[in-house]
Amino acid sequence: LIGGGAFPSPSLWWGKEEMLNQWRRFQFFDKELIKGEDGVSPHPELQNLSVKAVSSGRGLTAFGDDNGQITLADRKFSVQTFAAYSRSVTLLHSLQQHSVLLSVGADARSDAVLKVWDLEEAGTQICPARSVFDGLGIQREAPTCMTAAEDLGMVAVGLASGAVIVLQGDIKRGKMTSKVITTDRPSPVTALGWQQEGGGGRRS
Repeated sequence: LIGGGAFPSPSLWWGKEEMLNQWRRFQFFDKELIKGEDGVSPHPELQNLSVKAVSSGRGLTAFGDDNGQITLADRKFSVQTFAAYSRSVTLLHSLQQHSVLLSVGADARSDAVLKVWDLEEAGTQICPARSVFDGLGIQREAPTCMTAAEDLGMVAVGLASGAVIVLQGDIKRGKMTSKVITTDRPSPVTALGWQQEGGGGRRS
């Protein structure tokens, strides 16, 4: 807060400090306990979740836990749970224009199995499950983030190594090609998104 010139007077410095203290006390978000049916105690089905991943869309919030289950909660916090993996759920991504949820988790087959779920029929898969590493001769690193195009034509999964796996094709029929985008900076990928190129709507 101090620029060039003379050092501010004690009274001016005190005023800035008071302002900073007030700023620290400003509340950006409200916090409220999600209650159960009795309206008093915490929501039992949500309180006991060991959450590993969260995503939301189409009026539903999805929680993935370390027991391999996915729990869906609507706006009234009515919940339904289904088994998604035999070990744990790692990543979740909700489409915004369709009632579809993508997940990456660990089971007996792989530590990074991609599944796509129909949220109108919880627990129903709409395409064959596949490991995100299928067909790729790369070192298997932990998946750290994921995104998908709304038409499911492309899915991208970021890894702890800094690499990104891009799946492209017809995911509903299990016909997809894979490629890897690498970087010379081996740090975990923390977020992914799509950028439109030119007037043709091409994604990159």
